Amino acid sequence: MSKIISLFIALALVAGPAITLAQGGGGGGGNIPNTDPKKDQKLEQKTTKEQEKEQKLQEKQDRARSHADEVFSRLDNAIERLSKLLARVNARIAKEEALNVDVSKAKVAAADAQKAIDNAVASIAKFRTQVVAAATSTKPIQSFAPIKTGLKAVNANIKLAQKKIIEAIKSLRDKPETTTATSTNE
Repeated sequence: MSKIISLFIALALVAGPAITLAQGGGGGGGNIPNTDPKKDQKLEQKTTKEQEKEQKLQEKQDRARSHADEVFSRLDNAIERLSKLLARVNARIAKEEALNVDVSKAKVAAADAQKAIDNAVASIAKFRTQVVAAATSTKPIQSFAPIKTGLKAVNANIKLAQKKIIEAIKSLRDKPETTTATSTNE
């Protein structure tokens, strides 16, 4: 038994320094680097702050996309309503024209309204692609500035279309009345 104990002691004396060197202790030639806890804490805080900044930027981009989708939805709905109304006005123009009523003013106003609607639709399509690019940028506020001014122009086209449709409707209402002559025998 004493031989076994002495063997363990001899092994411990020989293997002990080799184990501590391999673990990075002692002579400085180990695999695990010696690190300062303060440096680790500062590095961790820095990465946490960067993650928070990225998260805030992502939230801002999501809000910007959501708002842009809402704006485009409203504009699309307005254009759809105006298009339906213009189709009804054009049908009325055709009906009145079949009755040999002068509808030239209404036709001009309807054509102008259609041009304004077409311009608005083309502008919206253009700005949809710009919104995708602006929403993924690192500075969405500056990226959305030209889109905002462009959408104001789209809004102006929609208002112009609405005004021209109203003009067409008024010109149809103000058509000259055809009177029939009646004779009275007294």
